[in-house]
Amino acid sequence: SSTAKLRAEEVDRQVSEASAELAAAQGGDPGALEKADRMIREVQAQIASFERAVALPTALHELDEAQQSVSKVVAQHGQANDQEELAALERDGQRAREHQDGQLCRDTTERLWSLHWVVLTRHDGFWISVFQQVAEGDKFSDPALARTLIAQGSQALQTHDMTKLREVTRHL
Repeated sequence: SSTAKLRAEEVDRQVSEASAELAAAQGGDPGALEKADRMIREVQAQIASFERAVALPTALHELDEAQQSVSKVVAQHGQANDQEELAALERDGQRAREHQDGQLCRDTTERLWSLHWVVLTRHDGFWISVFQQVAEGDKFSDPALARTLIAQGSQALQTHDMTKLREVTRHL
């Protein structure tokens, strides 16, 4: 955007001025070093501000994606307490949007994904799917152990022993 370009040009100008002050300090100007130090700190603050401004749209987008995905998972597989937690996280997300708070966006996104995995890993279908995908793979660090674990997992599927299937899948 034009605002970003202007900000970048201003930072470039300030860096050039700070460089000139550093050169003057090397030439013996006692006040130039202090001035260069102050200018460098100002540039650092502007860059940090610019980075925060650029990061916010990304954080908002990631929050929206997480919210959509987690809402689906909770609707399909969640329990009442999961829905309550989701509602609280949605309120946090709304507050993050209203206040344009990048840190709250990132924190809420992280907590949303945590809820996502808690709900999914509680669901037997998740473990069956993961086991099947892993069992079809051919890159195991210990192929003999993998064959044994896959046989145990297949047996657990046949007997509907989901505790054993989870254990085997984690080891694969």
